Amino acid sequence: MNTFILSLVLFFSNSYGEFLHEEIALKKDPYAVKFQVEQVKGNLYNFIITMELAPKAHYVSPHSKGDYTGRFYIRMEKNSTLETTGKLLEHPAPEETIDRWSGNPISFVRENTTYQQQFRITNTNDFTIDGEIGFVIEPRCTREHVKFSIVKRNGIISVAQKK
Repeated sequence: MNTFILSLVLFFSNSYGEFLHEEIALKKDPYAVKFQVEQVKGNLYNFIITMELAPKAHYVSPHSKGDYTGRFYIRMEKNSTLETTGKLLEHPAPEETIDRWSGNPISFVRENTTYQQQFRITNTNDFTIDGEIGFVIEPRCTREHVKFSIVKRNGIISVAQKK
């Protein structure tokens, strides 16, 4: 099976000149983060973030209603190279509940969740675009910041953890 997957990756990397690079950017109790960039077609790509949670860990969904500090976010440095298209997708979408502290509606992410943001590359030059995700992880109640870079070098797109 692994040989088959490796063959597919090599086939697509040779066919399109783009290598899809996945890296576990951070594994920190009680969560792990994976980043991936995949080519949709032409200059259109998906930026995929997978959040893996330990039992009882949770954070506030980026689509939660209300003004909650510490909700999950994705930020990219200002640039003229990557243009986001569409909405940030969250799968599975968490159910809305009532926050026991404020009495307001809130959506807590309590299971492994994937986020997908589509973007378009607007030029053919090499680039490095820095960004970060952030959230407050519960029940530890700490603000987490995970920095990453989306890089294009010699026609190869990759994403990596930024220290």
